[in-house]
Amino acid sequence: KFIGKNSQSTGETLKYQVLVTDIYPAIAEKMTASDNVLLDTKEDKYGKVIKVEIKPSETTNLDLNNEKYVVNSILDRNDVYITVEANAEKSESGWKLGSNNIKVGSPQSISCKEYAANGYIIDILE
Repeated sequence: KFIGKNSQSTGETLKYQVLVTDIYPAIAEKMTASDNVLLDTKEDKYGKVIKVEIKPSETTNLDLNNEKYVVNSILDRNDVYITVEANAEKSESGWKLGSNNIKVGSPQSISCKEYAANGYIIDILE
């Protein structure tokens, strides 16, 4: 089905989760719930961080001696799961925030006065 200019869209509250991987702990610690963050620099679209979960970064390696895969933590690196809430447009073709399409797998930049990070959208919570 073609979605054209006549497609109906509405401004609604959208919640989605962004994963930022392999960052220094000092940066991860600056990411906190209630941060106002810039999500789209082209159209100055902002959102609010409502949840932050920091986990050690991990890698999977082959243990040749024991012939199995093992999961190891990466020293001095974190993965950060950031839940963002923003006013977005919802239409038949999906969610849009400014000029960005909000889809699982899409890249997402997040910045505020304390930090900037790039990650990927991993879940849309609506």
